[in-house]
Formats: sequence, structure tokens, C-alpha cells
Amino acid sequence: MPGPDVNHDLTVHDAHPTPHNPVPQLPLTPDQIETIPTTPGPPRLRRLTELVIAGTDPGDTRDTLVRHLVAVELRTATAALWREPRRAAQAAALDELGAIVGAYDTDGGAALDRLRRHLVVHRHLDELLTLVRRELDGQTEPEVLVEDGRAYAQYPYFRDSTLRIPDACYDVTAELGVRHRLTAVELDGAGLSLAVEAGVHRIPGGSAELVLRGHATGTELRFPAEDMGRGGFAGRVPLAGVPEGVWDVHIAVTAQGIGREARLDGGPDAVVSVVAADGTVATLTGPGGLALDVGELRHPVQDRLRVDGVAWDPQAGPATLAVTGRCALADHPAGSLVLRATAADGQVVDVPVGTGPDGSFRTPFPCTAAGEWRLVLRLAAGGREWAVPVPEQPELAVARWQRLGLPWYTKPLPDRGVLSVRTGRVEVIKGVRGRLRRRTP
Repeated sequence: MPGPDVNHDLTVHDAHPTPHNPVPQLPLTPDQIETIPTTPGPPRLRRLTELVIAGTDPGDTRDTLVRHLVAVELRTATAALWREPRRAAQAAALDELGAIVGAYDTDGGAALDRLRRHLVVHRHLDELLTLVRRELDGQTEPEVLVEDGRAYAQYPYFRDSTLRIPDACYDVTAELGVRHRLTAVELDGAGLSLAVEAGVHRIPGGSAELVLRGHATGTELRFPAEDMGRGGFAGRVPLAGVPEGVWDVHIAVTAQGIGREARLDGGPDAVVSVVAADGTVATLTGPGGLALDVGELRHPVQDRLRVDGVAWDPQAGPATLAVTGRCALADHPAGSLVLRATAADGQVVDVPVGTGPDGSFRTPFPCTAAGEWRLVLRLAAGGREWAVPVPEQPELAVARWQRLGLPWYTKPLPDRGVLSVRTGRVEVIKGVRGRLRRRTP
């Protein structure tokens, strides 16, 4: 069984590094690499530690490299020891390994590695072989005992009265994470609802809270989650209780006094935005970690409103425009979205806009009131409003119709930056003169 690969940078890749505590690298020359035995065992471990000691100054970098190196190499070396059929060869190899490892302070790392080191240093051959056999059989996560706020994995010989191995060799408190899976998520105008399967790894039961943590500030907001049974929890975050900001969404779980927290992921693939009745704007994003944006810091409401097209719709009535577009808000107050026409004297005409399941709309808008009118798509809630201009339509023709037997017209006005129309009654004399001029060759 070959040992871990060593390249031009001596780096241990299998010793539980974290993003905040990465394993350092030690550059090696090709000649140095040639001197490293490939077979797991005392000669390989001795040579690797020699290279680390020679290539580093005393301090944290050296200690970290040696600790991780010993952890990884002992795994492969003790596995090779278990496969060695000769008892005398096993004992001799263990004695060499114990002498090498005992010369360094390598008590950190995972509990299983600490226990292995203890058995090696104290030359407990039979007990070490038992541990290795269980590890090779995949029995690496035994039951956990929680006591006085610490979690102990019940590996072989835990609290054995003869061996008296320190509890620290079994302490997995720092290794326990939180298992979690987001099973349902919904954002509406009132709040954020979540359903999560969660628990502290290897410890049954527990309680949970939803945690919003300010992305820039670190401020925490906590909301209760109801135990739904079988490791499931459900909670709701009312928008009224969340200040403006971008909030990362976490689940915090406590089991037998041991608490763990993780940021939730697996939310919606697309951005989900809502406008509440009081005008609060909230947006939920899922990829890369669930986040709640309250207050349009990253997702303006106007970006969710769109007008795609405008055309006359004779079937809907005289001088009636069919305005199409999309409102990409998942929720907004009833009646808050309208097409608004504003006259030069301040008079307004609102036509409610109804949207389909995908947010699309096709709304008829009659342009039969006399005057000049500017058209916008408008959303209003809680004293706030957002407006998107209906774009000008250079190809839109003049509409003509009759009211009480008299001719009327609606004419698009160019170069206004927004669709503007003038509606009025055709003056009969002017109309006759115009028709005569058009007929005169």
C-alpha cells in the first residue's frame, strides 16, 4: 500500500485542514523527493519528518506540518502494520514508529488520530491492531457520549480501567458538524418560511433556530423553529422583524448541550422578490448560500417590472391599447400594480394589471379620455411607488373612431421618452378640409 503522494510542494491533503487554518506547504527539490521511501512505515515517516525539520524554523508552521504529516502517515503505516503477518516484525515496526512519533508534540488533530498516536507511542500493539481492523472495516463513527458539554466517540478501550487512555483521545466535540437539508422554502409578502432537516452530527434529537446574520455587519437575528419530528424543523421569519440589509440564512441546532450552526443552501435557482403591503421589499437568493436582501440593496424592484409590447386591440374597444409585459415579483399587494396614464393637468387614470402564474400580463388600456397622456407601469405599496415607462412605439398608427356619431382620434406623440398619446374630437371642418387635400391630385 503506497503512501500519500509527495510532489514538489510537501503538502498533507488528508488531515482535516480548514479554510481558516490551511496546511502549510514545504517546497522540495527533485533530489529530496528521490530520498523519500514510497512504502508506508518507519523509514518513510522518519525521512519526511527530517525534511520538515530541516526545511522549517521552530514555530507554528513546523508544528502544523509535523502534526498533519504524522496523522496521515500513521494511518497508512499502521494499516501496513496490520497486514504484516509476522508478530516480531509488527512489534519492531511499532517500536520504531513510537520512537519517531514520541519525539514530537502531535497531540492535535482528529480524535481517531490522537488515539492512534497514543497507542503507537505507548506500544500497545494488540489494541492498535484492533483499532486499525475496525477502521479498515469502516467502523469509524461509533456512538457518542455527551458529558459536561463534551462529546466523546466510544472508540475501542474508551475508559478502559486497565489502559487508562485519556478522555482527550476520544474527544470529538470540535469535529461535530451540523447535518442539514433544506426541504421547503417560500418567500411571500409577510415573511420567509423554511422547512429543514437538521441535527448535530452523531448526536440524536435536539432543538433548532433560524438565524439571520448580517452579511456585512455580523448582526444576528434569531427566530424559533418548530420540531416537526424525525429531525425536521419548520420556522418563519416575519419581514416586519428584519431591518434593511443583506442577511445570510443559517440553521442553528443544539443537541444535548452541544450547538452547531451552518448556512443553508439549496434554495431557489432564480431570484425571488416580493413587495409587502407596508412597502417592504425582500429578495431571496439560493445559489452559493441562502440570503435574504431586505430593502433593494442588491435587487431593485424596477428590475422586476417590464413592458414588452404595445399595440391597438380593436376587439377590446375603440382606441384601446393592449399592453404586454411581465412582473417578476413572487408576491405584491392585490391591486398594487396598474397601468397609469397621467394628463398634463395632473389627472390620472389607473387600470389594474392582472398577472399570470409566470408574472406575464396582457392588459387592455382604453385611450378615450380627451387630452395628452403619458403611460407608465406603476407599483405602489405602503406609501412607496415604482414606475417603469411604457416605451414609445414609432410604428403605432393613429386610431380613429366615433363617439355619438362624431369622429375622434388618438395619436401617438413622438420624442417624449415614454409612450404619450393625444386624444380628442376631430373638428368637422378641419376633417373635411384634410380629406379634400388628400383627394386633390
